[in-house]
Amino acid sequence: MTQALIRKLKQLARPLQATPLHPQWLAGTDAAYLLRQIKNIPAGSVVIDVGCANKWPRSQIDSSCHYIGFDLYETATNWYHTKPDVFGDASVIPFASNSMDVALLLDVLEHVPDTNRVLSEIHRALKKSGILIVKMPFLYPLHDEPRDYVRLTTHGFRCAAESLGYSVTSEHPQGSPIVTAALLMNIALARTVVVCAANKNPLCVPLVLLAPLIFLGANLFAKLLSLMTPPDSTMSFSNVVIMRKN
Repeated sequence: MTQALIRKLKQLARPLQATPLHPQWLAGTDAAYLLRQIKNIPAGSVVIDVGCANKWPRSQIDSSCHYIGFDLYETATNWYHTKPDVFGDASVIPFASNSMDVALLLDVLEHVPDTNRVLSEIHRALKKSGILIVKMPFLYPLHDEPRDYVRLTTHGFRCAAESLGYSVTSEHPQGSPIVTAALLMNIALARTVVVCAANKNPLCVPLVLLAPLIFLGANLFAKLLSLMTPPDSTMSFSNVVIMRKN
């Protein structure tokens, strides 16, 4: 019941996603780097979006690119009601070796039980010097359970890349310590409201009234402080890593 309620509330809160009244507003304020990497995919590229969900990157890349949205049947059909171009498992990608110019793996790798196998399979499908753009949460709560298995630091990505035949060309930790701490506090408060509501706890009434004000204050304070202090990647909430096939 709690998971169903969370999904319902996420839908209701979606109009506030671009405002500091949303508990995860801070997660969207550092999206420029990832968007730039996707927009810079060369024209005419063959792009596979592994775990594509609603296929949002398609609207960001050049129209001459051949985009393939690829996702697991269970999650696409039963969980998110999305329609990929091709159904399949990321550990056995049904495309020829050396056939893809670019692979996207955005907020997906934490949901596969064998990360090296998926990275290796994408490596096989990429052409020589092909690009893999990975985004993966780090300091972030469990989600889409039970399919949430692992987190990697940027050092972990480098280790995996070296062992599997990639070179890391750039990395972008998302979130300073204060931003990550505020984001986690907001998510914790939102989760508490949901659990109280699911259990018909009367505490949920004042929490629902106070939560938007707490979100607003925490979001604005953390964002302002992060702009005034030096960069610090020791507590990122997510990491964007760009790899090139050797």
